[in-house]
Amino acid sequence: MKRRRLSVFPAEALHRLGMLIAFVLIVASTEFISTHSFLTAGLVFIFSLGYLYASVTTRRAGFLYGAMLFSAVSFFLICYGLGAPVTSFPLLSVVLVVFLLIVGQCLNRLPDPLRSFPLTVFRVMNMTVVVFSVWALAQVSDLMIQEGLIRHVAAFTFIGYAGVYLAHRMMGHRSMYTYIFSLFLMLGGMFLVGGLWSVDLCWLAAMASAGVILLIGTGLHREKEYIWCRHFYFCSAPIILVSLIFSVW
Repeated sequence: MKRRRLSVFPAEALHRLGMLIAFVLIVASTEFISTHSFLTAGLVFIFSLGYLYASVTTRRAGFLYGAMLFSAVSFFLICYGLGAPVTSFPLLSVVLVVFLLIVGQCLNRLPDPLRSFPLTVFRVMNMTVVVFSVWALAQVSDLMIQEGLIRHVAAFTFIGYAGVYLAHRMMGHRSMYTYIFSLFLMLGGMFLVGGLWSVDLCWLAAMASAGVILLIGTGLHREKEYIWCRHFYFCSAPIILVSLIFSVW
């Protein structure tokens, strides 16, 4: 009768302990975080290292969720301690998303048994984009009445996401990212024009976005096949329609 081999590293125990500590920090240390943001960031980053070590040791990509979550919390705590307002967090998330894109692309070189690692990183990247896109949209109306660059947080955030997903597509990933890139480029351009001048000119931003998308598609036509570039052409059609709708609004 074979005995079950016990793992020397208590990965599951660390996972539960980390989640418990995170819950306690979030619920009970709001005042402490506001006055000791750097110390809290250091502690949370230590938790992320524990998750990373658990993932490497057990070869389970699921532990990367905890590692990336705690690392992201540590990053935003440092930004908060340096004086960044909470309303700027969607824009700061672009840095985090770029980092995840680079890490995921580097992990793509792993052998097939470890293919779940880059997929997990890209999944977290997409989840981060969704969360902070909703955050940016939720505060647009409040920031539009303020002065300075803070009123353009949503615009710069979406333009940054557009660049990330364009790079993601250029790295050979699914054609779906072409449409996500086009959506963020259109929204970023429209919010930027609306914040700088007037909402009545948003149709110009949409038309310019369609032109940029067509320019990229035609520019890559010689290097890529038509099947690869056609998605850029498909994306430009609905954006032109949106531009026409806003022009007669």
